[in-house]
Amino acid sequence: MLTLIRWFGLDTVFCVVAIQLFCQKLFGGVTYGYMVGLGVSTSLVYMIDRWVDGTLDPQSSSSRHIIYQQQKHWFIFSVILLLVACVYFWMHLVHLVKLRLMLGGLCFCFHLILLRFTKYSQFKLWVVAFIFSWVMLAGSPSMMMFPLLFAVTLLNLVVHDCIEKGGDKWALFIIVWLGCVIVSIQVLSGWPSVIFSIMPVLYVPLIRFANPLVIWFELGELIYALPFLVTYGLMVSCLK
Repeated sequence: MLTLIRWFGLDTVFCVVAIQLFCQKLFGGVTYGYMVGLGVSTSLVYMIDRWVDGTLDPQSSSSRHIIYQQQKHWFIFSVILLLVACVYFWMHLVHLVKLRLMLGGLCFCFHLILLRFTKYSQFKLWVVAFIFSWVMLAGSPSMMMFPLLFAVTLLNLVVHDCIEKGGDKWALFIIVWLGCVIVSIQVLSGWPSVIFSIMPVLYVPLIRFANPLVIWFELGELIYALPFLVTYGLMVSCLK
């Protein structure tokens, strides 16, 4: 089960669904079919990104890189299968959403090219956070949640980077967390802003005790998705 989750990046797809449910309840305009299509597209992009990472760093000990390097034939088959599904998804999108996703796709291609340059690592987290946040809001009628989504995504990436590469990055973690709090207060009101401000505290024990945990990455994705799911659940409850 864990292999399947890591192979298709289903933990990240879970986050995609959580974000889309959140946006759907706030702005509408996001159908369940769109969620499925965006989830499939995210899985494809996830696999390509991890494969390129593993190819550029053959010495990587990350299980998310090794899994593709050891099963190249299944990787190609999976990519083709997901690509066909993505083409079907693309054909049913409206023009504006296609333009937004196209821009996100171009940025992703530049990201893959820049991975070859060592200095890019200084900006990589910011670029990935931007691309992911942009694509997640491509189907939404409003982009007003972009600052919040960018801040929360960047914090999640900082946590992953801190655990995976080590080093003392608590200062950066606290700064980005404070940024999340400020943005939450600006774009949300009442209890949703409190939820998005407080939930990142769950990252602290994850960073502290991640090394013995085999599933620390999956737990990190769950923590990332929680504020979106909790807020969505409370909004649904309040409307009943």
